[in-house]
Amino acid sequence: MDEKVSEYLRYVDELPHHFQLHFMHAAEILGYKHSDFMIRKWWNKTYNRIVNDAHLQPETCARMDWRLGDIESQWRAAEEVTAK
Repeated sequence: MDEKVSEYLRYVDELPHHFQLHFMHAAEILGYKHSDFMIRKWWNKTYNRIVNDAHLQPETCARMDWRLGDIESQWRAAEEVTAK
């Protein structure tokens, strides 16, 4: 699977940015929250590869929990342009 991620990253510029962001965030959630340690470890590595490829800094698990939590004021504060 690591080779498949490498191939994905080689062609990521050909994909819609919107898809890439959803995939990155899905990898982040699985990398922090999956119940199986080995699966969680692999997805965390994949999340970090995607983040690194995009020249970003990884979000911590605590920050992700804050951003995606049940407190509306928190996730609205994390948005640049808020939903109405």
